[in-house]
Amino acid sequence: MELDPPPVSLPEKVRQSFADIEANVHKDPLRAALFAAGGGFILSRLPLLAIFAGLVRLAFWLIRPALLVLGIAKIVELSRAKNS
Repeated sequence: MELDPPPVSLPEKVRQSFADIEANVHKDPLRAALFAAGGGFILSRLPLLAIFAGLVRLAFWLIRPALLVLGIAKIVELSRAKNS
């Protein structure tokens, strides 16, 4: 019967991940540089500002109905508490 290893904290997992990445970069620096350049190219081509602006616009568009529903729910909750 195998016992599970003890749980590892999140900072320790992050530290281990960075150590693994650093080891891979030292092992194959050309590949790491190509991945970094490719990631930078993709990020430069994405319309991140437009995506962020769209998400903010969507959030503001949805906030009124959400507040209305929450207000109605609170009114129902208070009226049920008053009747009890």
